[in-house]
Formats: sequence, C-alpha cells, structure tokens
Amino acid sequence: MKKTGIIFIFLSLIFLALPAKAALLSENKVFLDNVNLVKEQSDTGNYANRSVEEIVGIIIRAAMTFLGAIFITLMIIAGINWMRAEGNEEMITKSKKTITNLMIGLVLAVGAYALSYTITNILKNTLY
Repeated sequence: MKKTGIIFIFLSLIFLALPAKAALLSENKVFLDNVNLVKEQSDTGNYANRSVEEIVGIIIRAAMTFLGAIFITLMIIAGINWMRAEGNEEMITKSKKTITNLMIGLVLAVGAYALSYTITNILKNTLY
C-alpha cells in the first residue's frame, strides 16, 4: 500500500506539471492571460480588470485540469493493480470496477463541462 501511495503522489505531480509546461511552451494567449492574472493579483492584492465570468472560467479550467490528472493517475494505478492480480479474480474484478467507475466519472465531468459551456455560449449570444 505504501508503494501505491508513493506512485500515486509521484504520478500526480508529474501529470499536474505537464499541462502547465506545455501551455508555457506554446504561445497560448488565454494561458498567458491567466499567468498575468496571477501576477496582477499578487501585485495589487485583487483581481484587477477581471470580470466575474473570467475568474469563474479560470477556476473551472483549473478544476478540469486537476480532474484530468487525477483520472489518468487512478487509471494507471487500476491498470497496475490488474496486472499484479496474477489471476486473482477478486483483484481483477475490483480493478475492472475501478476502471468502469473512472470512465463513468470522466464522461460525467466532460459532459457537465460541455453542457455548461454550451449554455453559457447560448446565453452570452442572446444577452449581448
């Protein structure tokens, strides 16, 4: 159990750092604006020149990135447990159930994000 916990923490740190590194290497204006938001916030003590919608969007994107990292880490751990089962049907069943639950959770999270994004765009286009 200790080895699994160490692997989980190590993989979490790696998968949380990869999207940020990729975004820094690309010239993504949205990401760079978010970095500037943190800089402005630390300089002035508040979120200068940002609307509530932008701040909520930043929080949602961060939460989705975090959920993706957790999903990948738990999926790898479930796969490793399945490979280590050595024919033990109980461990195989538990790993399959974990993978199934992870896939359901991923579909629900992505579906909720897509639904909220679509509704937000519809409201934005009709209100403005």
